[in-house]
Amino acid sequence: MSIGSSVRKLETNAYGAILKAMAVTGLTWDREEFLGRLRVELNISAEEHMRFREQMDADENVNRMRSSYVEYKEGQEAKRQRVEAPRPAPVARAVKPQRSANVRAPKISAAALTQMGVNE
Repeated sequence: MSIGSSVRKLETNAYGAILKAMAVTGLTWDREEFLGRLRVELNISAEEHMRFREQMDADENVNRMRSSYVEYKEGQEAKRQRVEAPRPAPVARAVKPQRSANVRAPKISAAALTQMGVNE
């Protein structure tokens, strides 16, 4: 195998692998644009691109990974929503007024105690 054909095989394998990865995780317009630029860099013709797409669409492994990835993303989104969900405000507890240990009863004179009938 010549060096040119070895490089060509690397280019087509790389393009096929990237196309599969993007198909599994979801093709967007930005990714389609990137693939267009990548096709030019790797010398992938429109016919080769279509052949890769057809093979990828028929590949059961790609379809299985795509559905698993969708489930994974949905789980991640649900987890993110739980984490970011507003939490209820903490309930303030009723605080009992505390008595100071330094507070003393007022002094009552002996005459007042006698008048009350305590010192008899």
